[in-house]
Amino acid sequence: MACAAVIFGDRNSALSHFAAVYELVRLKGGVDTFQRIDRRAVIWCELHVCAAYQLPPTLAPTLPALSNHVASALASAARGRGPRHRTPASALDRVLSAFHLVSAATSAAWTPVLVADPACKDGVAAVLDDAAHALLVELARPGARGWIDAVLLHAAHVYLWTALSNLPAGAQLNVMLLERLRGALEIGEGGGHNDKEVCAALARCGGGGIEAGGARALLWALVVGWFLAEKIWRREESGRDGVRRAGAGAKLRGWFEDGILELLRGFGGGANERGGGADGCGFSGDR
Repeated sequence: MACAAVIFGDRNSALSHFAAVYELVRLKGGVDTFQRIDRRAVIWCELHVCAAYQLPPTLAPTLPALSNHVASALASAARGRGPRHRTPASALDRVLSAFHLVSAATSAAWTPVLVADPACKDGVAAVLDDAAHALLVELARPGARGWIDAVLLHAAHVYLWTALSNLPAGAQLNVMLLERLRGALEIGEGGGHNDKEVCAALARCGGGGIEAGGARALLWALVVGWFLAEKIWRREESGRDGVRRAGAGAKLRGWFEDGILELLRGFGGGANERGGGADGCGFSGDR
């Protein structure tokens, strides 16, 4: 994005830069006066800034909705792709459902449909824009939330920029999002940053200490984190490392891999693949 160079490292410059964008939008009569592609570019530029600094977006997308027929077909294709551990009416579940619907829409089976039907393609874009806006609003919302909810919010944010956008794997934003997801996981059920406590919490998830839906949600979050860390690591290994801190991908990849194995141990599988320490915990603060 054109504004990417001023987003990171200087919050005041980033916000000042986007204040000028807001003024441009105001002078033109609002974001709805822009053509479709320009409107989406402005909206996603704001989402990028808000993602970097955990701010609520203000430019609400207004693209057309999917037709009922296409929405039903995509919903069927997306069913079972994402985590759900509470009522579908919750804001987070609606966001996750929308993201997985968009993921289904970008699969090989649906690509010809989108190419042949511009209205359908615009509708899928509308679903993504609306869900991304809702997610960032939810992330910026003050107030306490449960551990799994916090983890899923950050995992959904990683999923948004990793699976549903064209952001390069080595972008600094990706490392920031992974570190936030790791931080949310490290807090654990008890609210304290302690590797042993997190290992115990993950083991309880697998062993039934948290409802099965919560365990599946945590596994999904860990896999999403591992997937992005793997992409960053591969970029580093190829010599095209765009990450400011060398080796970030390898460290994060190992941490998320250990978390997945710890959760699987609770289910009775993958017990000793990485051979954790004497306490049986695969996490390492040195990763």
